[in-house]
Amino acid sequence: MIHDTAAAAVNLHKPDQLSLCILPIVFPADCAIIKSEQRKTLRQRKGEQTMKTIIRTIIIIAVIFTVFGTVGHIESHYTQTGIITQTDNNTEEVTVIDETGNEWTFYGTGYTENDKVRIKFYTNHTDNNRKDDTIKNVKVL
Repeated sequence: MIHDTAAAAVNLHKPDQLSLCILPIVFPADCAIIKSEQRKTLRQRKGEQTMKTIIRTIIIIAVIFTVFGTVGHIESHYTQTGIITQTDNNTEEVTVIDETGNEWTFYGTGYTENDKVRIKFYTNHTDNNRKDDTIKNVKVL
């Protein structure tokens, strides 16, 4: 029995399974401290794992929304080039004919006739009908 007590006393700093079994018999107070520290460590690990799981889930959801949002944006926007055919300085109305021959009107300044422009359109999610598309941006090339 003395041999076991010495083994438990030696292993207080680094308890193994054998010393943990002996500690309650020889040093009950020390065993309670070790068990309390083990419970704290276990709770901390569970808390860290829960936080990591929550963060991973938030990142995955954000990536999914970003991917779907990007795809939706790409599918509903397109660009074409065109030529400015008419400008009205009083009303700031500008008329442009795109590369497919469709005539569009928008309001803006800084455009002159025969300017070559890049027009960004929004489809309004009606791919089969270009008549309801909206001009989002016009840049002089």
